[in-house]
Parts: sequence; structure tokens; C-alpha cells
Amino acid sequence: IICGVSVESREIRTEEEATFDFSQVIGRTFTLTTATQIPVTTAKTPHTFEALVHLPKMAVGRGGVILGNYTGGTEDQINLEIHNTGRVRLFYVKDGVKYDQIFNTDVRSDSVIHIAVTVDGTTATLYVGGAPVEVATWAVPLPENMTTYTVGGDSRQGNAQYFRGTIYVVHLFADVRTASEMRSDAVQIADTAG
Repeated sequence: IICGVSVESREIRTEEEATFDFSQVIGRTFTLTTATQIPVTTAKTPHTFEALVHLPKMAVGRGGVILGNYTGGTEDQINLEIHNTGRVRLFYVKDGVKYDQIFNTDVRSDSVIHIAVTVDGTTATLYVGGAPVEVATWAVPLPENMTTYTVGGDSRQGNAQYFRGTIYVVHLFADVRTASEMRSDAVQIADTAG
């Protein structure tokens, strides 16, 4: 793990093999003001993005950014967000070119849900509740050496794409987590958060 963020307490762990105590996590909501965002710094670009979130089933429009550093410019950057109709979106800019993967799975729910996206070269996999549900192929790999992000929004002026649900936990891993590791993470989170 290169970074784990307990969103409510703002605890950040950056040790390579850190463990995380989910029992104290109570979640956080965000607003239009960037002051509600939580800054996160990592040692290297993550290739696994995990989050425990709740976006109500009745939510309309964009769910907002879970984690990102998108500025609207052309430098290397990335956003993990919930796009329209509850679909997970991984958006990035590399060498000035924009790449966008919007998965088809609707993750709006009446309960807290574990979602994750792994990026292995040019293959992105969406996990929901620890199970792989979609695989997509990309033109180019993620940009490297991105280490500064915010939770609950991105780096654009204001915070118009703030997350409109509740974020409980965000985990970033430098490597691509396996399906069995995803299942284990989802079970651990569900057991301690529910």
C-alpha cells in the first residue's frame, strides 16, 4: 500500500506495507468549496485505486470525484470518479492527450460499497464488492510519477465535481492488486464498516 486514507480522521499512512484499521471510519461528505478536500501525497503513481463509498441509488447526474489531481490543463493527471448514472470513470491526461474510460456498471446503492480499479499497462479492470465486473483496454499506460491528489474533488478552480455521496476509505497501491486480494479487501472492509 502506498497510501491509505481514513477520510474522517484524515489519517494518512504511507509505509509500503501499512495495514489499515477500518473500525473507526465513519465517512465524510464534501461540498463545492475546495476546503473540504483532503490532500494526499504518495511515493509513486498508483496502479490500484480502492474506495469504500456510498452514492445513493436515487442520485442523479455526476456522482463526483473520489480521488484526483485534474486541473483542466495538459500536464499528466488523473481522476477516479463516479460519472453519470453511477458509472465509474477513470480519466487521465498523458503527454497532453486525454484518455477516458467510463465503465457501464452502475455503483449507486442503498448501502456502502467497495469499488476498485486496477490498471495493468493498457488493461483496466473494475471491481465491485471484490469481484471483477468489467475489463477495458486503453491506448497507453497511465502517466508515471504522479504523487499529489485530493480526496473528494480534483484540482480545478472551485470544486464543482465534488463527491456527492460519502467516502469512507481510499487506498492506493503502487502495484496491480490480484482478484483474490480484492476479494479479501472487500470482505475486510464490509466486516469492519458494517
